[in-house]
Parts: sequence; structure tokens; C-alpha cells
Amino acid sequence: MSLHIKPEEVPDHVMKYLARDTLAAIRRFYAVPENRERFEKWKSERDAKSPETGLQGQIKAMPE
Repeated sequence: MSLHIKPEEVPDHVMKYLARDTLAAIRRFYAVPENRERFEKWKSERDAKSPETGLQGQIKAMPE
């Protein structure tokens, strides 16, 4: 069984609560120094492998 959510049918107040709670969870996660360090390490390794890529390796840097 799979669940399919149609974002256009989700009431605005529910979307606002979801966004608020998601942001709060992200802030709590990155408030822990070890989590921030692991993220920075991951990001630098990713950038070293492919410096011409951007977000999630999907957006290429614009040529100069």
C-alpha cells in the first residue's frame, strides 16, 4: 500500500505547521556540533570530487 499526497489539497494552515516543524527539526539537528561537523565533512568531500557541480550534483556551475 502506498500513500499519495496531493500538495494542492493540503490546507494552508497544515502546510505552515509542517514547514514550521520541519525547520525546527533541522535547526535542532544542526545545533549539535557533531552533526554540523559531519555535514561540513560530507560537503567538502562532495565538492572535492566534482567542483563543477552544485546542489546535490544536479546544478552545474555557470561558465565564467
